[in-house]
Amino acid sequence: MSSFHNFLGPATQTAVTELISALARLPEDRRDWSPGSTARTATDQFAECVATNNYVARLIESCAEVPFESYEADKANAARVGGAERDLLLIESADAVARAIQTTPDAELSTALEAPMGEQSLSEIADVPC
Repeated sequence: MSSFHNFLGPATQTAVTELISALARLPEDRRDWSPGSTARTATDQFAECVATNNYVARLIESCAEVPFESYEADKANAARVGGAERDLLLIESADAVARAIQTTPDAELSTALEAPMGEQSLSEIADVPC
């Protein structure tokens, strides 16, 4: 494995641990609070991390465009659940993206594919998760 693999997979899992801890410190009644009409809630940001991790894992594993509806469905589901189930969704999504990153051969990291943000290499896509 390259330094890319050795860093990015574990860094994603570390970020997930920190995110779960940060959300746990936030009082339950503040997780859906927003300081303004355009500001996002903690629940929404957490759900986006779950959806992003899953979406990126699917992109890397398939090396093909993935329907964006899968992202939206994952985000909606993650926003609905709470407690241990919510944390488990994030852990599972981080494991999926770390596994996808770590099992991608170095030679394939430069493979370009169409993503929602335009054409990107697998290494650029792998930099996206939470």
